[in-house]
Amino acid sequence: MEDKMRKTSLLLFALSLFTFIQAQVTVKIGNTIEADPGTIIHVPISVTGVDASTAGIPITAMELHISYTSSYLTYDSTLNFNTLVPVEQWFYGITEVEYSTNWIEPGLNPLSIPDNTILFEISFLYLGGTTTLEFIPEKCEFLDNAYNKIEGVQFINGQVTPSSGSGISRWNGVGSWNTAANWSNGIPGEGTVALLETGTLMVESNAVCKALTVSNNTQLNVLPGFSLTIDSTFNNEGNFLISSNETGTGSLIVNREMIGSGSFQADQFMDFGVGRKYLISSPVESVTAGTLAGVGTEEYLENGGNWTPLNTNTQLITGTGYRASGSGEVTLNFSGDFAVNNKVITNLDFSNPLAGKMKGMNLIGNPFPSAIAWNQGDWVKNNLDYSIYAWNGYKYVCWNGQIGSFTDGVIPSMQGFFVRCNSQNAALTIPANSKLHSNLPYQKSIESVENLFTVKIEKQSDPDHFDETFVNINSQASNNFDAQFDAFKFFGEDQYPQVYTLSSDNNELAINTQPSYQSLPLIFKLSVPGTYKISFGGLGSFLPDQGFTLEDKVESSFMNIRTSDSYIFVSDGITEPGRFVIHFYEVGMEELSSIPLRVFMDKDQLQIYSDEGLQQIDQIRIYDVSGIQRLSKSNYQVNESLNVDFLNPGIYLAQIVIGNKMKSYKLLKTQ
Repeated sequence: MEDKMRKTSLLLFALSLFTFIQAQVTVKIGNTIEADPGTIIHVPISVTGVDASTAGIPITAMELHISYTSSYLTYDSTLNFNTLVPVEQWFYGITEVEYSTNWIEPGLNPLSIPDNTILFEISFLYLGGTTTLEFIPEKCEFLDNAYNKIEGVQFINGQVTPSSGSGISRWNGVGSWNTAANWSNGIPGEGTVALLETGTLMVESNAVCKALTVSNNTQLNVLPGFSLTIDSTFNNEGNFLISSNETGTGSLIVNREMIGSGSFQADQFMDFGVGRKYLISSPVESVTAGTLAGVGTEEYLENGGNWTPLNTNTQLITGTGYRASGSGEVTLNFSGDFAVNNKVITNLDFSNPLAGKMKGMNLIGNPFPSAIAWNQGDWVKNNLDYSIYAWNGYKYVCWNGQIGSFTDGVIPSMQGFFVRCNSQNAALTIPANSKLHSNLPYQKSIESVENLFTVKIEKQSDPDHFDETFVNINSQASNNFDAQFDAFKFFGEDQYPQVYTLSSDNNELAINTQPSYQSLPLIFKLSVPGTYKISFGGLGSFLPDQGFTLEDKVESSFMNIRTSDSYIFVSDGITEPGRFVIHFYEVGMEELSSIPLRVFMDKDQLQIYSDEGLQQIDQIRIYDVSGIQRLSKSNYQVNESLNVDFLNPGIYLAQIVIGNKMKSYKLLKTQ
């Protein structure tokens, strides 16, 4: 009996230990060792213990507070957000001594994050000396799927230390760039000449050096999601590889020249799924279509607006884009000399005999083994529209320099994209100073643009496949298509919802820039029956009193977008071009307060009384709690009853308009 009790006690202890291990959440600030004073450093913030597949606790929200010393570090920016927790989901604030941020899962659903995932990086200007970044535990919180605070979170602080000197540092051994013991003179910084003499060196940080030599029979590998910047010359006599997997791709920037007889290779991971296609670009000149094992390659012909397959021996030209198709997961291997200097493209076509958006469309590509930015550097754009277009796997995304679905106009490495010529003799120079390190996927990230209204459409059962359109009010634009401001709508895969608006000259637009406020038809292209959700954004970029209304002509309803930022509707899968309209109205209405009114509902009657002799109200509008307008009546005579028997019992909002003044009342309708 005693042995049985002992076994039972041991079992209970083991179970309690398992529960404790399961509940352990750890958040860590990465160390930055041997940093060069006066340079920008990136400090990663990672998390462990919230992955359900490894007995972790999925989370619905988190808040982090980190203290730092301003005499050592000056905050620069927050960047490189993980795709599971993208940039738009974070809110953060900074003082001279504290960095704070919080995140909430948009649908309040628990999120499982793989162990050791880097959530984001904090960028600082490093001023020198040894310093620490420390969590403030009493301010930090993680919430579980019941929105309760997770107790016992482990906080691991980070440290920044200065480099041991410039000059030459020699690598011998096997390990990562930040393994100080393998360097003869400390981890290289911006002023260091780095020599890889023996062994294998893996870049799994944001590494920098003045110059780099890779010796024969040695291996240098930039791992997915990390970067290497070489300020002057890269001499490679060994083996150099930029790796890629489902999490991202490594990045290389060389500011002077690349020399040497060693091997250069950049990989690009792609998941083609079933029939999925991608726009690609080669960062080397020596690759032929046949060397990209497992994919079919096509070129786009502007003259006919069509695709044609390439022969296997056709050389892929840097700066030109191609379409790749395949099956399942494939890693493309680009081997050869990387492009370093400006890429001039002069063979752009403007020969399509048809007018409209397809005329002048040319597929080009990022020629470098790093990302480039459409808004950065000395681009030369002759006879080109401002907007660019790329394919993200199931739809086209666009960017006009300020607005669109690109992440700040960043074009990833090995990405093909469309430009549109608007006349003959169009040319483009992609400058070397447009290069930047970025592992960001395509997702909306719009700069601070005034008067920018966004509309998003998704099927409720498939929120991962959505489409967006953008409306901007800019007095410099016109009602017709503007090459400087607008972007055409190019349609994606039919099984996913798509949205666009029309310009006055009847062009289908993904970005529609208008000179003034006017009603716009909002058109959804749907081919699959189901329940769809429309979401609206950007209201904060307008004056607070600017009104927005969504009209649904099928339901004969009006929704106040200011009071409800989403709308649900059911579609039979047939596009209804005239169903939805966006109305802009009532800028500058003042609050009505000088005339006392008594407004209430008495069962099926709306009653409005005035003790000041007011005879008429210009307009009455009634909205339900979801923001849908249920009643609108003009020229209402005060003290007369208004029948509202069609309204269900519940809470409503009544807006009373007299002249240029308005007042709102909350009303309760009973049985």
